[in-house]
Amino acid sequence: MNTVRMPKTINYGKDALSDTQYPKNSLVVTTAPPDVSKKWLTKMNIQDYMLYDKVEPEPSIETVNRVVAEFKPKNPSAIIGLGGGSSLDVAKYAGMEMKIPKILIPTTFGYRCRDDNILRTQV
Repeated sequence: MNTVRMPKTINYGKDALSDTQYPKNSLVVTTAPPDVSKKWLTKMNIQDYMLYDKVEPEPSIETVNRVVAEFKPKNPSAIIGLGGGSSLDVAKYAGMEMKIPKILIPTTFGYRCRDDNILRTQV
């Protein structure tokens, strides 16, 4: 048997990032260095959050375990994956392990979405 569960809400559009209400005491997971993540967090208008910005490319289960070990005792209300696939993957898995809601904010397109790949497949 297969099951598809849709998220409760999908926000999109010009001001979706700043108009969304984020849960207090959320954990934001990203690969972005502080100068970049600060710009995103400012645009989000998020208040009262924790930040984990040490996700490496192609993260391992050890990364997830570090996030869970460091932040589960702090009882985050939700986990927010901000960035590319690595951040989103860590947030999804850590959120599942901590049994908290997940919010995913992709900021990049996957490498298979680049125009040159599309053109190559059409030629």
